[in-house]
Amino acid sequence: MSKEKREFYSALIVPTALLLLIWVIKIYEVVFNVSFSNYGLKPHSIEGLIGILAMPFLHADFSHLSSNSLAFFVLLSGLYLFYKSFATTLVLEFYLFTGFATWIIGSE
Repeated sequence: MSKEKREFYSALIVPTALLLLIWVIKIYEVVFNVSFSNYGLKPHSIEGLIGILAMPFLHADFSHLSSNSLAFFVLLSGLYLFYKSFATTLVLEFYLFTGFATWIIGSE
């Protein structure tokens, strides 16, 4: 296998794993008739801080999830393909920053 193919397939690992996790969470909610919405972000509240970590994994319904899936996969794959050396650091920083910023400036 050529180096380019290996790099391409390698860039798909993290986006695929995260996307599968997000879909498994939604499928679990539906199959077991549970809701994780209480783990969503609640601005300006201490109990809402868990939402900073949980928010990206929670979706209202399959329409919402499928609308986000393609863009998530393509953009994250591109990030890992072209900026492999710092992609994970960048993803984690944006993940935490955007969640925290939403917690601070969001309205209830």
